[in-house]
Amino acid sequence: MRRNTQFILSDVAGSHLLVPIGELSTNFNGVVSLNDMAVVMWNLLENDTTPEALLAAVLAEYDVPAERAKADIADFLHQLRKLGCLEE
Repeated sequence: MRRNTQFILSDVAGSHLLVPIGELSTNFNGVVSLNDMAVVMWNLLENDTTPEALLAAVLAEYDVPAERAKADIADFLHQLRKLGCLEE
């Protein structure tokens, strides 16, 4: 899986936002706010990656229990899929 290239990450006043561009911007109303951990994962999704690779990166970057990180990653990916932010 990888991120949909019709979303760009923008930093606005200290907030990380996914902003739709191109044709997608006509059908998608709004932006998606990301926390710091989500930004790490979004950046990894530039290239085709796996949930396991995301987990390894999160565990290397943050002091969080593996089970909690797995659950957060699964939720993040689920939300991205619902919004059309991922390409499978």
